[in-house]
Amino acid sequence: MTALRAWKVSAEVDDGDMETILHAGSADAARQRGAWEFNTDEEVVAVKRYPRFDGLVGNALTYAMLALGWGFPCNKCGRVVYDSGLEEDDDSDWESDGPSLPSPRHLVRHGDVYCSSECCIARLRELRSYRENQWGVVADAVQRWPGIEITDSSGLTFGKDAHRNQVVGRVEFRFPGGRGSVSWCRYSPHVNVQARDVEAWEAFAVPLRSLEP
Repeated sequence: MTALRAWKVSAEVDDGDMETILHAGSADAARQRGAWEFNTDEEVVAVKRYPRFDGLVGNALTYAMLALGWGFPCNKCGRVVYDSGLEEDDDSDWESDGPSLPSPRHLVRHGDVYCSSECCIARLRELRSYRENQWGVVADAVQRWPGIEITDSSGLTFGKDAHRNQVVGRVEFRFPGGRGSVSWCRYSPHVNVQARDVEAWEAFAVPLRSLEP
């Protein structure tokens, strides 16, 4: 099996100079992927073969890049992480000149870099909370309004419920007799209904309220 061919891909974009390692079968394919990665035009993307990274993916690739001096933002707090430490300025670009502060030993998980185990654990807890709310809001909605059709459960409110102190899931669904979508945030007593569907929603939802415990 042929090893994945690695390319160093770079471009000057509005956010500054961007650079990463991508795997592709040709320079043109790497340039196309780089343009998509940086959200820019192919004409401004430069590519260069990087054989030392051939075949490396995931954690192995990230560790190899760190060892050669690349910097990555912590996937939790955003501090720039280098193999030897943290960058001093939180607001600086991740391609900057190098670290100036010592740090706890960083770690890599699923290709993402964390400046410390504390940040890694905090991020994993966030992700678990997101997943629990994403599935929980669907279960709650179906139980509360039998007969609805779930259309989207990927949304999450960017905040915390005042009473439960946790991330709150959001769901969108269609209901019998309605023409548009309804959105609802978990634990909220209210739903967002399109104006044209208000009467249909009342006809659907009001009888169900008498069945609630």
